[in-house]
Parts: sequence; C-alpha cells; structure tokens
Amino acid sequence: MIFFCKKFILATIIHLILFGVIGIFFNCPAYGYYDDTSQEKPFKIIKTKIRRWYTSGSALFQISFLTPSSWWIPPADNILSGSTLDYQKMNTVLNLFSAEVSILKGFSVEFEYGDNKFSNGKCFDHDWIHAPHNILYLLNDAVWVQPNYRDFSESVSEIDGTTKLSSINMYFRIYKNSLKKSMYEYNIRHTVDLYLGYGWHEEKIRMFNGYQTLSPNVFLPTPPVGPFLGLNSTYKMNWRGLRIGFREQSQFSKVLSMNGKFAIGPFMIYNGEGYWNLRSDFANPGFIHSSKGVLFELSADLEWNFWKEFQCNIGYMSQFYSAKSGVDRTFFSDGTQVETKLEKVKTTHKGLLLSLSWKY
Repeated sequence: MIFFCKKFILATIIHLILFGVIGIFFNCPAYGYYDDTSQEKPFKIIKTKIRRWYTSGSALFQISFLTPSSWWIPPADNILSGSTLDYQKMNTVLNLFSAEVSILKGFSVEFEYGDNKFSNGKCFDHDWIHAPHNILYLLNDAVWVQPNYRDFSESVSEIDGTTKLSSINMYFRIYKNSLKKSMYEYNIRHTVDLYLGYGWHEEKIRMFNGYQTLSPNVFLPTPPVGPFLGLNSTYKMNWRGLRIGFREQSQFSKVLSMNGKFAIGPFMIYNGEGYWNLRSDFANPGFIHSSKGVLFELSADLEWNFWKEFQCNIGYMSQFYSAKSGVDRTFFSDGTQVETKLEKVKTTHKGLLLSLSWKY
C-alpha cells in the first residue's frame, strides 16, 4: 500500500510538471477549444471552498555545538554535542476556507486561511554526543566507542497547541484542451494553470507533564529518571515565503473531474522561538532560531458536481517544510548570549481532504 501511494504521488508530480512545461514552451492560448463557450472559465466570478483536512503532523529541530577540547581526556577538538526535539502526533482537523476570484480570462486570485488546535501529542527531547572517530572516557568509568548521536539524556513530555496557515495565490492559465470521444458523448476537458503564491505557516507547541526517561550521568549532570514538575514551555515555529507550481484539472463528464496541485517553495524563511520556563538562567525568549529552507506541497482530489453550482471533493494533501544550516541564538537572564548551529528543522502535515465548494 505504501509503495502504491509513493508511485501515485510521484506520477502526479511528473504529470503536473509535464503539462506545465508543455504550456510554457508552446504557449497554448486560451481560445475556444470547448464546444460550449460558456464553460471556458472554471467559474464566472468567484469560487468559495470550505475544506476539512484530517492531518497527521510532526515537527523537529536539532541544534549542535563543537565542544571545547579541554572537556576530554585526551583532548579532542572534533566532538559535537547537541539537542534534538522531536514533536510527534500533532494530529488535528484543519478547517480551511478559501475564496478565488476570476479577475481576467485565464487569471484568478485566491485567498486562503486555516487553523485549529491539536492535543495528545508527544515531545521527545534528546541530548546527545556525536564523536564517530573518538573513544570517550566519561564519568562513572563509562567508555563510549565512536558514539554516533548517542543520547546521554532523554525526556518525554505531552504537547498541545495550534496550527495556522494562510496564503494568497495567483493562477495563470497556460494550457487548455479537450478531447471529444464521440459526437454523442461529453468532452474530456483538461486545463493547467501556473501557480504563484505567498504562504505563511505557524505552529505553537506547549510542552507539559515532562518525564525524564534516560539519565546515566556520564557527561553532564542530568535530572534523575522520573517526572519533573512545573513544565510549561512553548516553542513557536514560523515558515513564510514564495511558492510556485502547477494546478491541473481533468473534467471527465458534466459532474465528475479530477484536480491536482504541486508547488515548491525554494526560498522559505524559518523563524523559531523557545520559552523554557524551567530554565531560570534563560531570558524570555530563551532562544531564537533562524534559517532558510524549502517547501514541497502536493494535493489531488476527485470532484463531484452534485447540484447546480455546488461541488464536493475527496482527496489527499501533504506539506513538507525543511531547513538546514541555520543559527540558534540563546539569550541568558544576565544579558549575555551564545550562538550555536541550528542543524535542521522539519515540519510535516499530510492526510485526507474533504471539501464543499460553490462556484458562480
């Protein structure tokens, strides 16, 4: 099943890109391919849509720093230490509302907004050592041979929070065609739009009910295994930037069509803020993250025109954000700050999509 889904997603992407390239290179005009000229536009003035996105979400960030050689016997200047926070089960039903307005023939503008809360998630906080070419002699007579991101501390906490997104998108018709099966049957109509937009995506995550699961005390003093009280920390993740891609529609009959959309955001800007309430040595916020990354977005759905101007859709949508080689700035209550490396950040949402739309 997983293999089939991957093949389907890959085929959809290739399909969209192929028809987009055809439209760009051959510059297919938007004149009357259709016998029914009243149907040349997907809608006359406006298209509104309410969607329910049953999304499975996750997020992650990882920071690291090069440890001083004086920490080790014998001294070594190539050993990394860092932290990875892995947020899982950020599952929710995102309520999305969009309105698309036809400005000119072959050109439309869309506004979209969505948000909802999530709960019952988990955060896994790993503190690790990375020294693949070293033998480490640690406390309690422990010896680690070439540790590869090996944890010296781990804790688990519950999480809840909110997910919000918004965008403004423009669609330019670059390809349109129809294939008549016979003089008695409905045409198969096919269109491709070039898609250019700007999007904003935010996750606000609250961590509570923490529990220390690993504490060998071989590197730095760590809390004992067991619950720790009073945890109420938050981490904000924000992505924003331009995206470009293609939107495709294949209309098989008067009531049934298939839609696909693929976009990439090659220059996304990422910012994160951490408020760690159990760290009295931290300022507020305790640290700020910044980086540049990419976005991949894919959706596909079947549309049924069940009554007059009303349609319902069922499909699948996924969004994947990723960034590397950013900056972590930690701020202390005494006014000092330290800069370390933000190794990577990821945010993923994917799942079933149901919608109801109205075209006029």
